[in-house]
Order: sequence, then structure tokens, then C-alpha cells
Amino acid sequence: MCCQMSVTPLDIDIACALLSVGQFEPINRATTGPMLYWKRELGRDENQRIMAVKATIERNADGTGLLRLYIEPSITSYEQHAGRRVQASTALEIAARYAEKVAGEITELANVTGCSDNGVRAHKLAAYPEIPLQYDSLCAGYRELFVCGD
Repeated sequence: MCCQMSVTPLDIDIACALLSVGQFEPINRATTGPMLYWKRELGRDENQRIMAVKATIERNADGTGLLRLYIEPSITSYEQHAGRRVQASTALEIAARYAEKVAGEITELANVTGCSDNGVRAHKLAAYPEIPLQYDSLCAGYRELFVCGD
């Protein structure tokens, strides 16, 4: 699955508040366990599949963790970036706003041919406050999507 983002460090209260404001719905409200799941549905594609952004709050036993964002259905080829503008924009907006609040880093996992730069699969998109999210830091699939459209 291409182009998922993770943001560190974890502040679970800020993550939950931002996801709520961003109109995400909790899928699992468990009070214990290592992860909490959220989802925001953004319509349906031409095959009537639900288009969504999912968020996972991953907590480690030592209190560290991250906020992970990914789109659904997942991107498994470069061409599948087309038609995912709203999903990509939503995921990027949440990642950037969260990272800004926690002075965090956004890392993108780009694992389809055409998206990974010189074989590098994970790359830093931003490190707040010094390096805010910029268009040039996105994977090639998202850069093309935002320039060329759906």
C-alpha cells in the first residue's frame, strides 16, 4: 500500500481531538490496547467502493507511538494515484496540522514503482517547526496528481 504517512511523536489527546474535528469517526473505542482506529469516508469511486482515509493511533508500552494515515482502497500501482485527490488532500491536511501541533515529523512510505525515489521507500515530508510540509517533498504520484488533477 503506497503513500501512507506516519507522524511522530504521539500525543493521543491531540490526535483524537484533531481526528474528531477532521470529521473522522472512531472505529474502535477500546480504552486498552496498543491501537485506536479512525475512519473518514469521502464518497464512492466508479466501482462503488468506499473511498476513505483511515487513521491508526499506535501506542507502545513505553508511551511512545505514532499517528499513521492511509487511504482506502489502498494504492498498489502508480496509476492508482489518479482519482485520489480528496483522499490525499485529507490525509496530508491532518498529518500537517497534527505535526504542527506536536512539533513532529511526517514520514511517507512510498512503495510502488515510480513513487520511491532512487529505491528509498520511506522519506521525511516535514519536521515542524523547522521544515513545514512542502509540495516538493511528496511522492511522485501525489505531485503528479496535484499538478495534473484527477
